[in-house]
Amino acid sequence: MSAVCQLTAGAMLGYDTGPGSRSSIGMVHGWQTAEAREASVRTACALGVLAMVVGVLPLGAAGLEIVVYRPTSPQAGQEVTFRFSPEVLHEGDSVSFSFGDGGTATVLYTLGCGLFGGCAEVKHTYAGAGVFTVSGTGTISGNPVSGSVQVTVTAGPEDPDVFVATGAHQIGYNNTVWRTDLEVHNPGAATVTYRIALLKRDTDNRSPQTVEFTLKSGRSAHHPDVLLDPFGFEGAAALRVTPVDGALVIHSRTYNELALGSYGQFVPGMSRAQAVVSGQQARLIGLFHEPSLAAGFRTNFGLVNASSAPISVEVSFRRSTGGSIGTRVYDLKALEFKQINKVFEEVTSEPIAAGVLLVKVTTTGARLYAYASMVDNVTGDGIFIPAVVTP
Repeated sequence: MSAVCQLTAGAMLGYDTGPGSRSSIGMVHGWQTAEAREASVRTACALGVLAMVVGVLPLGAAGLEIVVYRPTSPQAGQEVTFRFSPEVLHEGDSVSFSFGDGGTATVLYTLGCGLFGGCAEVKHTYAGAGVFTVSGTGTISGNPVSGSVQVTVTAGPEDPDVFVATGAHQIGYNNTVWRTDLEVHNPGAATVTYRIALLKRDTDNRSPQTVEFTLKSGRSAHHPDVLLDPFGFEGAAALRVTPVDGALVIHSRTYNELALGSYGQFVPGMSRAQAVVSGQQARLIGLFHEPSLAAGFRTNFGLVNASSAPISVEVSFRRSTGGSIGTRVYDLKALEFKQINKVFEEVTSEPIAAGVLLVKVTTTGARLYAYASMVDNVTGDGIFIPAVVTP
């Protein structure tokens, strides 16, 4: 049974007496006085409530009532379930929600809503901590409804993760053969356990394939062609290395493997503190692209979502003169790695010389790594260009 000592007049209480008690789910009350509130609380306690949720409801408010249902005290990266009343029950009903961090969702009537007594839940995951106002507007039974509630999201535990923003075991354009070697060094006085997680391209990576290693004091570990061994993976992916009980120095090399040698690019290991966060703008400069691929360079653009929640990223394409070529918005799943090859072809068919990408994270609390990989079209020699945060 949840504590109710913090409830105040004008707050709202949502409670659910458990499975099988369909009529009680989503019940919401607004109180004009403390006495009325306490009477409702005593009634709820007598029913043996399983969940109590406190939100903000202006006195005398009517319309759409929303409660933070589960968990009642969410952390960043946790999926939050909101319940609302009246529910979507009839054809033509719909409610659109704004979650206060740039995210939105709409609950539309489906046949299941009618069969199972209404649709009354919407879910969202926050990338970072904060106090967010969740608002909903729509139409129920032909009548307009609206309402809001505040949810406080706290910061969850953060592991000392190090991200390697790109890696590959695959064939690329112009018959390039891409491989990635990972280097790990233990500078400490004790043995360190570390985990390497494979963040596959275009995938929600909240449950990634992970392999664990140990490394003695002062030792270095060389993981050649790390995507194939130990993961047995062919394709493109980023890596997340998590030291369990110490600190590590980490970097990698992604290279075009040829019969007589290789051309490679250094890709550093980056901590969470080096990520681009919401409210910041980062730039990638000196980018060239020759659409014919017969000469010059091609520019690939990479993004790694370091948040355990979906995020959105706005990218502005600029010429060397500062003129805008276009803007694109990229939506990333939780911990998703995405690389857009020949990225300037998203906005133009013309060659680009010394182009610029402006990168902005639009989801509150999100963390992102962004880079360009510029590859010589003739030799297959690539260079890694990290995004630089600017004022």
